[in-house]
Amino acid sequence: MGDSSVSCALSGMSMTYDRAVLIALAPASFSHVSRKHPSFTSGARVVGHSMEMFVPVLLPIFGKMDSYGGLEAIEKDEHTSFLETKLDLPIDQIVEEIILGGCLPRMRKAAKRVSAKRKNDPYRKQTVWDGHFYGCFVSREVWDRFTTRRIDEFGKSSMSAWEAAMLDPVMLEGLGFRFVREDEAEAIRHFGSTPHRGTRYNHLYVNPQTPEIEAWCDDNMGAIFRVNGVELPLSFHAEEVQAHMQKLTPRVSFTPEAIKWAQTASTDTLTLLTARKQMRKHLKEEAERRERERKHPSLTFDVSSINGDAVTYCDGRVHVVMEGENLTMQPCPSPIPVGTNCAAPSSQQRRFLPSETSERLLAMGWKPKHFSRPLGSYEVPALGGFAPETVSIYGQKLLGRFLPRAAQLVSFTHVMTETNRLYQPNATGMQYGNLYLQRELAEVTHAILDRRIKERGC
Repeated sequence: MGDSSVSCALSGMSMTYDRAVLIALAPASFSHVSRKHPSFTSGARVVGHSMEMFVPVLLPIFGKMDSYGGLEAIEKDEHTSFLETKLDLPIDQIVEEIILGGCLPRMRKAAKRVSAKRKNDPYRKQTVWDGHFYGCFVSREVWDRFTTRRIDEFGKSSMSAWEAAMLDPVMLEGLGFRFVREDEAEAIRHFGSTPHRGTRYNHLYVNPQTPEIEAWCDDNMGAIFRVNGVELPLSFHAEEVQAHMQKLTPRVSFTPEAIKWAQTASTDTLTLLTARKQMRKHLKEEAERRERERKHPSLTFDVSSINGDAVTYCDGRVHVVMEGENLTMQPCPSPIPVGTNCAAPSSQQRRFLPSETSERLLAMGWKPKHFSRPLGSYEVPALGGFAPETVSIYGQKLLGRFLPRAAQLVSFTHVMTETNRLYQPNATGMQYGNLYLQRELAEVTHAILDRRIKERGC
């Protein structure tokens, strides 16, 4: 077998023997044709859902390219140890399966879990994956550059929370502020009652170390600052607020700790911290629902059918037949009998089991249904850039122990999008790559873009 180069998914450079990053991919949560056979839609442009034909399913793995398009000298760390335990294979074998498009039993199981939660989805064909890997490589030097520095379409740095993050609750908490109270009446006194003033910015946050600085937040994406009773001009980022406070007499400032944190934290770190709050809220609501059902199981049943004095109730898993004082329980019939509403009780016919039956149901062995919606872009928008199986594999660790690496991947995904690149398997090109021609292409591209920037006055 001869040597074979692999190109960087972002830069297009050939990478034989270079340090590299391997990103395992899966078809996006909704794929044209199907997730088992993803493809672009017809036409000359890739837009909409096709922009994300593939998305990351595992966090990056680091190593060095060999001469056959494989990854060697894999950097062993906490993440690779986690993958070995979770996927029940040595990391070298996991890497090989990703590169060759294999299907690990544990990944297939994760895909089946996601599939099971979507069994009633009308677009199930487009959302079910069989677990076979895709993947791509990125130059480690390119990765290191663009996961630590990003610029917007105006050439301004947009990486750090200090310069680019919105002043939402997570940003304020990072700056050391703590929620004090929701007080619309006071906010209206300060800012007026127009829709985008006091009636909106009515959540008060204060840093105990700088009580003279008040942040009145809309509990969503922005805040109005007051310093010693003086309202500052509306600002969207901490850097701007600091500049306004430095013009006051005497000057006022965020604490040094707050400034250092904001200048070193990426905007994507804040996005994932927000996602972590959303995930925890979702899990808390699910736990509360299960506890509520455990205490009051009768509330989970609806009338399925009435036959004389016998009333059949259904919770989607079992039928409870109540006839006078008699109570019996059996699994739901399959298929569902014609004329019953076993699968989808009618709202007009909604009728719960009598509450006094709850203890009898528990004594008969009834247990709350362990139900959990697949966490994704609806419950946690920031997870929309990952495959749905990612959460199944990592659980809360994705936004816990591995949040810094996840934030790097989110940052890199933004760079891929903004440089018109797609996550997809790498092109190999010539055996060792034509480095001279790739360099000349980069030089020509640089000259054209430099001219366009000058012409547009960006």
